[in-house]
Amino acid sequence: MNSTQMSQPNFELLGDRVLVKLDEHPSHTTTESGIVIPQFEATTTDGGKPTSTLSKMKYLYQGTVIQLSPYAQEKLPSITPSTRVYITPSALSPAYQFFLDRSKLVIDFDGHICIPHTLIEAKLITNEQEN
Repeated sequence: MNSTQMSQPNFELLGDRVLVKLDEHPSHTTTESGIVIPQFEATTTDGGKPTSTLSKMKYLYQGTVIQLSPYAQEKLPSITPSTRVYITPSALSPAYQFFLDRSKLVIDFDGHICIPHTLIEAKLITNEQEN
């Protein structure tokens, strides 16, 4: 196995935890005609005047469930690995960041979060699941 290939460590989540891989936030939107519109966030100046700044948000409030603890599976029977979910905005806190590879001195956040099951707001239903 070379350095670019890394095996996922085997682990079991404890307590009420759910491991979710968040979707990456697009840095811009491209219209059908090819116009690129950067993502902005509404802010205010010190004087209270409305303004906007480029968004620094890296991940969306939605993702794919990777693994559930036994307790979380019991509490959320309709959620299984590979289920798409919405999460509450507070789940993006650095306290919930989860690092699969902990063998490095400098670890970059890659969008995995390990959250209590109560921070999952909704299950996304795809068109295939509706039919």
